[in-house]
Amino acid sequence: MSVTVATFNGVLDAQLARAFIESRGIPCFLADEHIVSVHPFYSSAVGGVKLNVHPEHAEAALELYLEFKQGAHAGTVVPDCPRCGSDEVLPLPPLPAVYYNEFRCFACDHEWDDRYLHHINPGHIE
Repeated sequence: MSVTVATFNGVLDAQLARAFIESRGIPCFLADEHIVSVHPFYSSAVGGVKLNVHPEHAEAALELYLEFKQGAHAGTVVPDCPRCGSDEVLPLPPLPAVYYNEFRCFACDHEWDDRYLHHINPGHIE
């Protein structure tokens, strides 16, 4: 037996929420994930993709889902400028298919990215 914590119209949102909750140590699974991925228009007919957990984890999973929904996990840590040390730094808007963050310092107009933090080596396959 399981408890439905949330329902989703799309598979991607459901998978992101499931991954977020599982990363916090609560096992969960998605019901009707495959039927909605094969036939997206059936989502409303089957009640959407359901995020289910064991009843003993329902309360904690619901709290984590609400945290996920509010976007508390999506914040980008903004570092101080490596050139001048200023905290007048803002992240630049992300580009599609870019897996690193770009920043700009408004004190010295320096721009940089955080690829070195993620060990990304663009253009090279190792």
